[in-house]
Amino acid sequence: MQCARCQQSTPADALFCPKCGAKLSVGCPQCETPAAADDSFCRKCGQRLARAPAQTPGATRFASPDTYTPKHLAERILISRAALQGERKQVTVLFKVPATLGKLLAMFESGNIELDVVDAGELGMISLSQKGALDKITYKAWKLSNPDDFDAAIRRDDMVCNIYFSSVLGYNSQVFATGKQPRSWAEFWDIKKFPGPRMLADLASGNVDLEFALLADGVARDKLYPIDIERAFKSLDRVRPAIRKFWDTGALSAQMLADKEVVLGSIWNGRLQAVADKGAPLAIEWNEASLQTQYWGVLKGAKSAENAQRFIDFACQPEIQANFAKLIPYGPSNRQAFKSIPADVAARLPSSPEHKATAFLQNGKWWADNRAKISERWSQWLLQKG
Repeated sequence: MQCARCQQSTPADALFCPKCGAKLSVGCPQCETPAAADDSFCRKCGQRLARAPAQTPGATRFASPDTYTPKHLAERILISRAALQGERKQVTVLFKVPATLGKLLAMFESGNIELDVVDAGELGMISLSQKGALDKITYKAWKLSNPDDFDAAIRRDDMVCNIYFSSVLGYNSQVFATGKQPRSWAEFWDIKKFPGPRMLADLASGNVDLEFALLADGVARDKLYPIDIERAFKSLDRVRPAIRKFWDTGALSAQMLADKEVVLGSIWNGRLQAVADKGAPLAIEWNEASLQTQYWGVLKGAKSAENAQRFIDFACQPEIQANFAKLIPYGPSNRQAFKSIPADVAARLPSSPEHKATAFLQNGKWWADNRAKISERWSQWLLQKG
């Protein structure tokens, strides 16, 4: 292979030209789409590139409870680069998915740490934190990202938010024309003014929509926590006759709304957007959305802890988060990222200044502390209303 800039011959596994330092590029063997030197998968067809590392000594091993396609893995920073002491260095990131919370805790408790970086939702990260399974984030050592660009609520000692997603009020735009849809959860609860079958989340999805029930009952967004559990369930009593189903997976919620099995419902913004982008007549009412978070963390005892910290520093850069937000509608946690995001893309993101202003941040600590109580109360309520 030759460097396009200086024509220097380069080793097959080189990422940068050893002579001029230029970033090398490779082509996909399947579709011939040009690829950056740090791509492990083709951005067009998902083909694994020959340059993709099988294993690298000292590599940062990464686990996420979520599963992504190779195309998304490529965009989620398989190889990161950092300029340290004026020298171009690399941190190779190998993805290991899936990893359940139970498995992560078992690794920590046994001392057999199979990975370094964790990407998980707030409740899972709180559980790891409470068990002492997470290292402190070395914010003072960050060279590429600025910790001050993150809200204090999502910049914690042992975890830092990487994306926002939202539970929103989704609706079928063939039934409710845009501008004539329910504009709040109080209107969602108004069955006479906005008739039609609805859906809300089951506890099996992660959380019950207690906050939406309280908003419908007149509680202000900044007064939701601690949740008045009995008041929330009394509010749910009122809307229950119109609920066709309590959904337990994101895929089910999107399918029900697209098929008009329901015409209104709570739904994760990413799930709705995915089917809307394929032509389904669905839309989002962003007012009173539940803003939820996902975090980076480093498992205590990680074999490549230093590189894991470097990776998080790299991944938290505004440019990196902005690029990711252009691929999938999850909002950046770094406020500066929006300087690089076009207005039409920002309009789809839950953490855009416009949407964030009318949303509330879900209190994961409250849910972690009260989940067992809610689980019992939810089961009782379903039986009573069955």
